[in-house]
Amino acid sequence: YSRPITTEPNCPNCDRGRLIGDLERYLGILRSVHDALDLQLALDHARPILPGDLQSKLQGICDMGGTGFANTDEGHGKFMRVFEAREHMLALLNKKDTQPNVIKDLLILDFTLETQQSVLVQGMVSETRLVQLSDQLKCLLTSLVAHMPTEDELQAILADWTLLAPPCAQQKWGDGPTESALMLKAMCDRVSRVVGELSDTYQTLMGPKAAFLGAQIEAPKRNIDVFVDEVLRGTSLMAMGLVLQRMEPVLRTLAKLPPWQMISTIDKPIQGEFKLIDKMLH
Repeated sequence: YSRPITTEPNCPNCDRGRLIGDLERYLGILRSVHDALDLQLALDHARPILPGDLQSKLQGICDMGGTGFANTDEGHGKFMRVFEAREHMLALLNKKDTQPNVIKDLLILDFTLETQQSVLVQGMVSETRLVQLSDQLKCLLTSLVAHMPTEDELQAILADWTLLAPPCAQQKWGDGPTESALMLKAMCDRVSRVVGELSDTYQTLMGPKAAFLGAQIEAPKRNIDVFVDEVLRGTSLMAMGLVLQRMEPVLRTLAKLPPWQMISTIDKPIQGEFKLIDKMLH
């Protein structure tokens, strides 16, 4: 979605037949994700351990036509259907009497559902409605808390979001739209900090291992450098970041905030110059 192909393919010294085979396999993976084929396989394998009502919810997701949608209302509706099934399954996953042999199948199912949610969020590029965006972020937060139940800050953020975000998104908190937007912006900043800290944690955990293993197989350095970023792109952290980005300009407009934010404190006047660039170099 964010890296368009801008040049014609040029492979003068390439084994085209092998490249076509690789591309077909890659397209097969994409189709499995977008058409929920992975979910159907995981569901069929896990049916003996799932309650009947959860099976029905998961089968409904498999039959809803993949992650494509004609408009943001349809996309949001599919997102919420996936969350309803995820919420049920994560509750089952966190039950004390859930057997160890069941946990693996539940995690595989949850991973496929998380992928579905991430793809749906990436596709809803035109969504700017605060109520829908707020609901999406709450769903993603709920799932994240279910996977990290010992993180006190996440628990507190979810509790505050559940209580305050709905009236703020409807611009009915405090004295009206401005105060509602300021409150919701403050909560978004809090969520953003947690997402950034978690991303840094995973970078610290996975980055050195990726660098070591990549060096052993002589992988290009540029691939090694972005390996963890690409892993995170398929998780709910990436989806949360996208939702936060979409909320930011809407909230700044409602709260009458400037389109920039000072991120460093200063103790004396400064002078500088803004430069417009076409793109950021990695």
